[in-house]
Amino acid sequence: DGYRFGDAETYNPWSIINYVSDGFTPRPYWVDSGGDGVVKWLLERIDDRNFSDIMGLVDRGTVRVRMKEALVFSKLDTSEVSIYSLMAMSGYLKATYAGDGMYDISIPNMEVAGIVEELLSTITPVSDRMFDDFNRAVLEGDADRMTDILQDILLNGSYMNLEKEYAYELILMTVMHSLTRRYDMKTECESGNGRTDIIMRPRDGGTVPMIFELKRSASEEDLEADADGAISQIHERKYYMGMKGRVVLFGISFWVKVPKVKVEIVEI
Repeated sequence: DGYRFGDAETYNPWSIINYVSDGFTPRPYWVDSGGDGVVKWLLERIDDRNFSDIMGLVDRGTVRVRMKEALVFSKLDTSEVSIYSLMAMSGYLKATYAGDGMYDISIPNMEVAGIVEELLSTITPVSDRMFDDFNRAVLEGDADRMTDILQDILLNGSYMNLEKEYAYELILMTVMHSLTRRYDMKTECESGNGRTDIIMRPRDGGTVPMIFELKRSASEEDLEADADGAISQIHERKYYMGMKGRVVLFGISFWVKVPKVKVEIVEI
């Protein structure tokens, strides 16, 4: 379900036919019907902002973009126009015209969301070991280990544009993406009296909410104070408003490729 052609909402007939013929068993039938080589080639060359947007799409968000109605295959580039246009034409995205040449794009259904998430997982720029180690440190609230692993990731990864805070947000979201099995993870989320950078709400009762506030420091000497300031901002704006019980707060500051993590546990 979820596709749109002009003003018509429609289903993916291939998936529906296979779903019926296979005894109404839900599976990702569409992924086996064609190759993903060109889309994967484009995704491997996107910048951090587009990667962040596509991660947001996987989490069922919507992005407003400009698109082309026709593409010359031999002239494909890695601009967001080419990426989103090709993904819409090949069935990875639903595109709804919003006027003035702009489209609201989203991932049409859970089947395709799983496919795109799997494609993204093959191009993430850090090792599985670092993923696992960092996620374990997050779950244990180990600030020192989180700092050390983030340091390794920033030093060993190819991150050329670290001038804006969202670049660090993207790195964190990429490394922690496997935690989406346990958590509903949102970025720039309205919470309390403002917007927090990353908020993770548990999908079951066995885990606790987590709130991340990020700061970009002007110098290495400011890292400690900025990490403390991030924690203070969470309290001042009450990002945990409405939560109950134990909540883990993370204040993380970055100076170029040097991070500092502070952790505080509160009872609401």
